[in-house]
Amino acid sequence: MILSEVRSNKPQHLICSDATCVDLVAPEFGRITGDARTYGKVVTYSCFEGYLLNGTNRRTCRSDKLWSGKTPTCYAGCSAPTSRGLADPDQYKSEYKPGDAVTYKCRYGHHVVGTAVVTCRRGGSWASAGDGFECRRVNCGVPPQLNNGYFEANDGQDFGAKAYYFCNKGI
Repeated sequence: MILSEVRSNKPQHLICSDATCVDLVAPEFGRITGDARTYGKVVTYSCFEGYLLNGTNRRTCRSDKLWSGKTPTCYAGCSAPTSRGLADPDQYKSEYKPGDAVTYKCRYGHHVVGTAVVTCRRGGSWASAGDGFECRRVNCGVPPQLNNGYFEANDGQDFGAKAYYFCNKGI
C-alpha cells in the first residue's frame, strides 16, 4: 500500500492504495510469466528454446512503484553437452556462449580417434569439428613373457582382455 495525499477544496485527506508498477516488456527472444503489477508481486523471465537468460530471472514490484533489478536479456547459446558413448565433456557449466568449445575425453581404457572438439553455435546447437570422433579400446600389446612359463591370451590385446599365465612343469 502506498500513502498519498488527495487535494480538494476540503481539508487534506490521506488515502492508501496499492502501489502499481509499470508494465514490463519481455526481452527479445523471451517471455514474462506473471501479470500482477502490484506491490510484492513477482514476475519470472524465461527465454525461448535455443536461447539462454543473461541476468536474474525474477523481479519484484517494490513499494516505490519500480521493479527490482534490471531486465535480463536472452542470447543464442547452448545448454551443457551430454556424454557421447564412452566420452564425457571435459567441463560442465550451466550455459555456453556461441564460440565456446568443449573437448570430449574418453573413459578409462579408451582413447580418442578423430577430433573430439565441439563448438557452441548461434541458435543453441553444438557443431563437431571434422568428421567427429569415437572412443576405441587402448591396445595393450603382447603380454610380457614369463621366465620358465607361458601365457594364453585368447581375448586379444585390447583393454579388458585377459592373459592367463602358467608355470612350466616342474617349476
